[in-house]
Amino acid sequence: YTAYSELLPLLAVGSTPLLKVEKITQAIHTRSQTVENSCTLSSGFLTFPFSASASFEVRSPSRIQVQFKEATFEPPEIKSRFDLPESVEVFGQKITLSPVQQLL
Repeated sequence: YTAYSELLPLLAVGSTPLLKVEKITQAIHTRSQTVENSCTLSSGFLTFPFSASASFEVRSPSRIQVQFKEATFEPPEIKSRFDLPESVEVFGQKITLSPVQQLL
């Protein structure tokens, strides 16, 4: 991710109950002068992949100009297995999820 201000909201989302950041990547392709940022969030039995692509141009040894081209939100993917934590904390209260786990 180009700046910490763009990455921080993704990390904050991962700290919410039942939602976690599976993967965050940035691929920089020097030959084509492109960058691809991608992230996958997951919640229980779904994953939510999305990405953003950009081109860049070197302006000086210490500066580049970045132009974002496209953002892609893929359809949610259904996991083959439902991952549910034993408990979650909501507003300082610990909620045990074992009764729900028994139903699955």
